[in-house]
Amino acid sequence: MGRDEASYLEFVRARSPSLFRFALLLTGGDRFGAQDLLQTALARAYVSWWRIEDAAAAEAYVRRILVNAEISHGRRRDSLPASGRWWCSGSTRTSVRSGSPMCSAVRGAR
Repeated sequence: MGRDEASYLEFVRARSPSLFRFALLLTGGDRFGAQDLLQTALARAYVSWWRIEDAAAAEAYVRRILVNAEISHGRRRDSLPASGRWWCSGSTRTSVRSGSPMCSAVRGAR
């Protein structure tokens, strides 16, 4: 595949639509969450791009990053106290009120 930025950009242009659909499935149809998840995965893949040998491995590698990132997000969300879960999730994925005083108090209690 190569270790250069050009090969990374080519991969992103070619595979982003497919990877976005996969992220959409992982987030249960949340388009904004899927965009955040994909951006996170592509940023992590960029850091490790030099390790990837071929194109088939690159897509599998990024899909694995997507799955791991979504699992990690779920763990962080589940670590909130039950009374605060509906109010804020600790990210912009599920709440427009994430900057509210109540949300800050819930995060401080963790």
